[in-house]
Amino acid sequence: MSRATLTALVPTYNEAHNIEDCLSCLTWADQIIVVDSFSTDNTVELARKFTPHVYQHEYVNSATQKNWAMANLPIEGDWTLIVDADERVVPELAEEIRGVLEHGDPDVVGYFINRRNVFFGRWIRHAGLYPSWNLRLFRTGSARYETKEVDADVTLLAQGQVAYLRSDMVHYSFMTIDDCVRKWNRYSTWDATERCKPLDQRDDSAVHVGAGRWYRTTLRKLYERLPGKPLIVFTYLYVLKAGFLDGKAGYYTCGLFAWREFLTNAKVWQNQHGQMLKAAMND
Repeated sequence: MSRATLTALVPTYNEAHNIEDCLSCLTWADQIIVVDSFSTDNTVELARKFTPHVYQHEYVNSATQKNWAMANLPIEGDWTLIVDADERVVPELAEEIRGVLEHGDPDVVGYFINRRNVFFGRWIRHAGLYPSWNLRLFRTGSARYETKEVDADVTLLAQGQVAYLRSDMVHYSFMTIDDCVRKWNRYSTWDATERCKPLDQRDDSAVHVGAGRWYRTTLRKLYERLPGKPLIVFTYLYVLKAGFLDGKAGYYTCGLFAWREFLTNAKVWQNQHGQMLKAAMND
């Protein structure tokens, strides 16, 4: 049996500080495709040092960008590997993926990859951030992302089994507090937009480890009705998920996740308050 081929798909926007390190970890792939959201730095020029397959497409959100790329770009590989620009495929993971291409189980359509989330230069081993399983390697054409503004998961379209790779991918989440603040401001806006949608209009179709769609939706209903959600988030991550074991980096990481929840709640309130004001003005 001949070896299967692999396409690495990398979405980018203003990733000049990341893109070379990311793509240099993927030179073993049969094809690298970069889909750029019209970067204003030299991301595109740097990416073209590694691959001629660099395309640009207007950004809506991460899930939409990846779904567009998978549906419209000339992906030649039998398998597709999704890698963000701030992630690194370490040699051990690359070797394991090559093993899948050589001798993979024909009944498996997708593989979960665990991520080591690095905050402020430190791998956060607790606080619910490790393990962090993501379905990133799948047979080409067999998957799509949920239509969510942020933190979308993968839906498998094909029948088959999923498996788990042993080696980790490294995710350089934030190197500075400023990075985190800028990103959390965007993410909280997307979180609020998603949370303002009726539950029956949200996409909950993805494969999840140990939780079905009904379970996930029920938990979401309960959580969104709770008061003091930022405090709940901090207590859950720092105490129950042992974020305190990561020292000061863990403390500040948990605090920043709680701050993202606070911003999300404030923006949900702002959206709802604005709608009420608009309705009152129209009466």
